[in-house]
Amino acid sequence: MFRKVSAHSDYADNTDDDGIDPDVFERLLQETPAPTETKYPFRRMLFVMTVHHNPMGSCLPPEKCRRLVSLARKYDVLLFAEDVYNLLTYTEDGVPPPRLLAYDNKEEPDYRGHTISNCTFSKIFSPGMRLGWIETSPRIIQMLRDCYTTVSGFCYNHFVSRLVGKALELGLVQTNLARLRKLYGDRIRAACRRLRENQTPVCFVEPKGGLFLWLKLPEIISGEEFQENAKAKNLLVMNGSRASMSGNYKNFLRISISVIPRDKIEQGIDKLSELIRSYDA
Repeated sequence: MFRKVSAHSDYADNTDDDGIDPDVFERLLQETPAPTETKYPFRRMLFVMTVHHNPMGSCLPPEKCRRLVSLARKYDVLLFAEDVYNLLTYTEDGVPPPRLLAYDNKEEPDYRGHTISNCTFSKIFSPGMRLGWIETSPRIIQMLRDCYTTVSGFCYNHFVSRLVGKALELGLVQTNLARLRKLYGDRIRAACRRLRENQTPVCFVEPKGGLFLWLKLPEIISGEEFQENAKAKNLLVMNGSRASMSGNYKNFLRISISVIPRDKIEQGIDKLSELIRSYDA
């Protein structure tokens, strides 16, 4: 189904500090011919992450979320929101920002349901628990029920579904989520604090959730080269161009805090800072 409704042109790297730029997206919609005939109600699809973006860590402001929903209704776009990090929120009250789905308001007169919220248990319960869930409108649910993969392949993970269902009943998922919020929140705050203490010559915004730090290096440093030099010092980072379909963000790095304990993260930031400064030597 998704192959048939997706756009013919890639929408890559059209972001600002908040994430996707709705104005640029509308220009693309206007400039790109859409299929004139389709048995589905959507002629294009946008895959988007509006809460704790990977790799940027940003959250799309409410006014931009509303604009995306408005554009989806105007141009018959299916909004596929990857909501896999929203529950990993590290603010004091722990309340996640509203998902894009919340802005596709069924009380509005032009509501038809254009948004899918795609979620997973692998980030909040167990990495090996390859099970997720979808929240969306009744008409999209019906489309998913009727699609070939569902009807012919019966592609449901029944065994794992029962395991997670029982874990939810017993409160195990909720307990683990609370533990992860504290654990990951401590790690990401420690990493940011260490970067500031070391006066590391990078630009970054401290994320309020998710698993990643997005660092802008000095212009003279190639992220790809830096990744290899860091690897030689037993530092695992990802150069920013690997997060770009167009090969942009060449002087950016993504750092993950999900696996390494806090003391190792602080040691790693010290080594990272030292390596960055060596480029000025």
